[in-house]
Amino acid sequence: MGVRFEDLFEAFAFVTGGGFVEHRAFVHRESGEVLFWSDDLEWFDDDPPEGVEYPDDLGPEWIEVPDPGHLDLGRALVRRFVEAHIPDEARTVEGFFRRKGAYRRFKDFLYDRGLLETWYRFEEEAQRSALRQWAKDEGLTLVEE
Repeated sequence: MGVRFEDLFEAFAFVTGGGFVEHRAFVHRESGEVLFWSDDLEWFDDDPPEGVEYPDDLGPEWIEVPDPGHLDLGRALVRRFVEAHIPDEARTVEGFFRRKGAYRRFKDFLYDRGLLETWYRFEEEAQRSALRQWAKDEGLTLVEE
């Protein structure tokens, strides 16, 4: 078997969107089953395997879905976008990341220049590519549909 790539991408989005609450997701190496965990909701979407109460109880056949930081999708991705689309604004964008609220300011900056949708497409493509590479590195078989 394998894991459906769209299920894996959904799990990645879940992990990414945690905000102030920790969100974690796990994929079974062989069956491709995906489990979701949140500090405030605990397990949801599916019941965990028998005898598993917390994520740390999962066996080695389960692998945790990475967050963007583990896939080099933070500031490095912003730099790649700026180099590709607005290289003359590199100093301005770099300045956003010297204080809190950098991503909000960056997105406002892009919106004002009509580039916000371009950023979202660029970001998603990079996320998908990095997640595919991560899955390959972890020995997961991806099922594309």
